[in-house]
Amino acid sequence: MNGPDRDRAARARSVALVVVGLGVAIAAAGAVVALKRPQGWSFETGFAVGLGAALAIGGAIKFKRSPLSETPAAGRLDTLQRQRSRQLVVLPALMLMLLGQAIGGLHALATGEARMVSYIQILMPVLYGWLIPAIVMGWDGQSRRHRRYLDDEFTRALRSQALTAAFLCLMAGTTAALGLGLWRPIFGVVALPLVLAISGAVAGLRFAWLEREAERG
Repeated sequence: MNGPDRDRAARARSVALVVVGLGVAIAAAGAVVALKRPQGWSFETGFAVGLGAALAIGGAIKFKRSPLSETPAAGRLDTLQRQRSRQLVVLPALMLMLLGQAIGGLHALATGEARMVSYIQILMPVLYGWLIPAIVMGWDGQSRRHRRYLDDEFTRALRSQALTAAFLCLMAGTTAALGLGLWRPIFGVVALPLVLAISGAVAGLRFAWLEREAERG
């Protein structure tokens, strides 16, 4: 593949990840609402779960079938590292945008007016809060398929520093959420999705920044 083809393939894989995340969040929100309702499942919740499952499966298939750049071994490492760095910048940026949308859902939850859309708004950034560290850890499909390129000593050193920063952010945020919970329990519950999402973003952004600084050096 030439340069533009590689960029299109990387964008297609990023979009597929977004679709998978959206599908899982919609399905999870539908299931949560159905389980909380006294009357149980309804057409709306069943439709949400079915739609979410379809989106997740379709996105996963698209991600798996998206072509990877067929570059020589000498250039494959740089290409895969650039794709990983791009994901670790784009996904946190997208997640932070979704976090802004989640504020409305968190407010509805705190006031007892949460609906299915509120749970979707809350779960989306939390899902990305898990997805980003999974990429940093090398647990995603591309990292597993290309472990010999993306799991070297350099990557492990950057991973350790990135996860340390995320862990400190998670500890500080959870402690703050505990304090809020002791004051007003609902505030502690509302703060937890924010802490999880932001900690995941810290892991990805810290890793991408360290990798870029190492390349400059």
